[in-house]
Amino acid sequence: VSIRVNTQKIEMPLPYEKIAWAHSGYYLKERPAFVFDPLWHGGAYYVQEASSMLVEYVFKQLFPQPEHLNVLDLCAAPGGKSTLLSALLAENSLLVANEVIAARNSLLRENLVRWGNPNVVVTQNDPQDFQKLPHFFDCILIDAPCSGEGLFRKEPEAVNEWNEANLQLCAARQKRIVADVLPSLKPNGYLIYSTCTYNPEENENQIAALIKEHDLTPVEIQFNADWGMTQDAYFGLHCFPHQVKGEGFFIAVLQKTSEEKNVTEKVKNKLNIVAAKERKALDNLLLQPEKYEWIAHKENYHFFSSNKIDAFNLLLQSLYVKHFGTIGAQVKHQDIIPQPDLAFSTAFNKKHFSSVELDAETALKFLRKDTLELEAAQGWNTVQFKDIPLGFIKANEHRINNYYPIAWRLRKELVPASYWSVVG
Repeated sequence: VSIRVNTQKIEMPLPYEKIAWAHSGYYLKERPAFVFDPLWHGGAYYVQEASSMLVEYVFKQLFPQPEHLNVLDLCAAPGGKSTLLSALLAENSLLVANEVIAARNSLLRENLVRWGNPNVVVTQNDPQDFQKLPHFFDCILIDAPCSGEGLFRKEPEAVNEWNEANLQLCAARQKRIVADVLPSLKPNGYLIYSTCTYNPEENENQIAALIKEHDLTPVEIQFNADWGMTQDAYFGLHCFPHQVKGEGFFIAVLQKTSEEKNVTEKVKNKLNIVAAKERKALDNLLLQPEKYEWIAHKENYHFFSSNKIDAFNLLLQSLYVKHFGTIGAQVKHQDIIPQPDLAFSTAFNKKHFSSVELDAETALKFLRKDTLELEAAQGWNTVQFKDIPLGFIKANEHRINNYYPIAWRLRKELVPASYWSVVG
């Protein structure tokens, strides 16, 4: 059982065994009831398989200074690798997290909102749609849909679902996905390819075919032999659970070697950017408002990285954008109404509102949208657990109104014996 900590919300280190290849990754001794930890709901950590965290180790080798990058996570749901990449990127970089299946896209959006970084756009597109963005991305991660052999150890039923026909189907799909999205990768950009399976058809044979059919060259990944990983002829790393403390996983890096000229596209502004004289009250919600633009979209005001506005406009005219930046507020009759996403944001100025620190039971009641009996200042309050915001309430003389999103509410019955927190 392993987790990856959001270091912008939780101070390191924690008293657990570290994962050698992941700066903020830890092994837990047993699987707790994560749903009863308010910090899990607050995006303070993500429950992620240790082998998958190799993406962090690989990405850091490729981009030791992750500044001014455009990065695509093509098959992004449920969001483990997207939250990881988001944590690695500098504030002046952009992450596009894509998921074509609507139900999975919704879960992806929720996990990225909870994680809290504003430098993210969520799209719902087929891989070939990215051909409208030639030479746009510095790096593309394809965690390819696969036959799932790496799940055999922890999910025995996966063995019964396996068959060779599905394996071949997966291999053909993987090949098409890479071919479709490759035009959007910049010359000299990097393709990170991964699966949670073992067989050569979906791993090293796939890499060999990509090298043969496209202008791609393998990139060697440096790693510590003590970790137990196996490296193949194309420098791909295999994780086998009898050798590595993690589940089955494969990862390889290819660099685009073609010398096409970069394409400069005329970008039409589709954004309703809030003028400086109108944004003063909104800026009070942010720690460093000078880094962001406020964008009026439908009834909401989003904030988004200032230096990625042109890139975002290009995305808008090319893709089906489901979510961007952070939904910070609504404005009604000159009143600023904070939106739930703001509480999770790492850019949120927590001192702008009064705050109420909750114990575990009350925090879980808030997450269930149960009736709350609290001492709170009149008006808007941020509710938090162990100093990490969970959302907003509004107090008046007669009642406390709970503004936690109803679609996210905790539906489990409270079991006090199961209350737990990653920080003790």
